[in-house]
Amino acid sequence: MRGMSYKATKLGVLLVLVALLATAAVGQRRRGGGDWKAPPDPKLGKAAAEKQVLKAVSTGVKRLLEMQESDPRPKAGLDRGAGRGRGRGARPDGTEKKEIASKPWKAPKKGSEWPYEGVYTRGGACPPGYRVGGTAIACWSLMEAPGFKGDKKRQAAVMRGFEFIMHDVELLPEMREADYQSYDVRGWGHTYALQALLVAMKRGAFDDKTQRRAKRVVKECLELIGKLQLNNGGWNYANRGGAGGVSPFMTAPTVQALMEAKAQGFEVPEATVTKALDALESGRFADGAYAYSGVRRGGGEKQPDPKRTGTGAPAGSSARSAAVETTLYLAGRGSVDRVRTAVEMFFEHWKWLDQRMRRNNTHIGPYGIAPYYFYYAHQYAAQAIEVLPEKERPAYRKKLRQHYWLNRDADGVWNDRVFPRSSAYGTSTAILGLMAPQMELPTPWKL
Repeated sequence: MRGMSYKATKLGVLLVLVALLATAAVGQRRRGGGDWKAPPDPKLGKAAAEKQVLKAVSTGVKRLLEMQESDPRPKAGLDRGAGRGRGRGARPDGTEKKEIASKPWKAPKKGSEWPYEGVYTRGGACPPGYRVGGTAIACWSLMEAPGFKGDKKRQAAVMRGFEFIMHDVELLPEMREADYQSYDVRGWGHTYALQALLVAMKRGAFDDKTQRRAKRVVKECLELIGKLQLNNGGWNYANRGGAGGVSPFMTAPTVQALMEAKAQGFEVPEATVTKALDALESGRFADGAYAYSGVRRGGGEKQPDPKRTGTGAPAGSSARSAAVETTLYLAGRGSVDRVRTAVEMFFEHWKWLDQRMRRNNTHIGPYGIAPYYFYYAHQYAAQAIEVLPEKERPAYRKKLRQHYWLNRDADGVWNDRVFPRSSAYGTSTAILGLMAPQMELPTPWKL
């Protein structure tokens, strides 16, 4: 019995040691270290022809219309009517702000939103920033897809979406700046609400009454974006009251929206954009990679180690470099060569992005890639391709389509998360990426 007990104890100790070593290895990998095996290169199929692309976009539009949701808050007894926001008061332009709604919000029976579902929830529900931002991106994509002007059903769905967006931006306390101290991405909602509203206004999608309201909400978004700008120049979806690192993921699209707002005649302080551009440049490594947050470390202007790991490595940056380089180029601070490098970086390291696509957890080593950057990366790589010389674009467009088709679901949607509801976001960004050749680039910033 004693021998048996000793053997059992010895075996138990060995098992504990093995478990501890395995845990340490996983922890090391999650921090960016460890002996990580590179994923295999993707096996690309035949690129979709133009007719196939248009058919896929049409299917995506159909699926988005089916996915539009009704607002669950009235059912939970949550009043979204006037009085829960700032109420009456002075607007940025000095005019009096009138209450938009005198009754509790009643969501249309046909649906009004496309919420983005992530790991962060409040009381088990998606926070307003996720809902406003996700809805705005869906509205934007539905307007960019062919046939919008003649599609009454799509127009009605988009108008319901904009009603939801404008109501929440104007009146919902959780979309204001006062208590933005956490990871509720309300700033992300402001950025894409602004972007979608500007696209709609430029297209003439609103009637006169809605156009006037949209202009007011654009001014609200600009005011909120200005108030939420971090001390070091940019923006981060996880706000820390003015402190914290600038997120290129959010700062680049925000600057693009600000440039377009300026082009449409809205007041955008030059200092706001200049500080944001400075912040983006402060995170750039000499090889074209960008720090995940804040300034670059350990590289400076010298050529850093190409085999380095971590979020600031080229593979870790491959989801955001294209967005940043395109933004800097449009602002007169970049170059076509740098944009091309970013596009090549996306394709070269796509396999690492794909490895994290539709996986649990967020920033896992060796490059700290989160699943939710996957289709964001495709969207802004598509935009970057349209900055390149015209003769170079067809080959890159073809290659991008090949990559899009590797992860398209059988029912015609794209989704980079484990949450089914997030297919609205993935499909919307895929439509924007596939339609990039027909879309206008953001209007360059003229200082």
